[in-house]
Amino acid sequence: MEPPPIYDNDLELSGTKLQEDIIPVIDQVAHELNLPVVDVNLALTNHSEYFIDGGVHPNPKGAVVIADEIWESFAINVELTDVSACDLTTSLTY
Repeated sequence: MEPPPIYDNDLELSGTKLQEDIIPVIDQVAHELNLPVVDVNLALTNHSEYFIDGGVHPNPKGAVVIADEIWESFAINVELTDVSACDLTTSLTY
């Protein structure tokens, strides 16, 4: 997953470093392993209103955008042939 953008913050986190150094490595590894990449970065670019804590962490609206992008990626990359075979009533135990 390409992480969300980083906006101005007091945490010394750099949006430039994310864009120029980190995201290209994520894309390269995904390509080498033939894995899809969920691009939440693009979905949240130019939407600083979806962030709190000085532009680093998504607020509830930003979290919805992230969830939508992940869901869309599943819809594109996974073909569900028989949803009735999924038992959604079973809870997971951790």
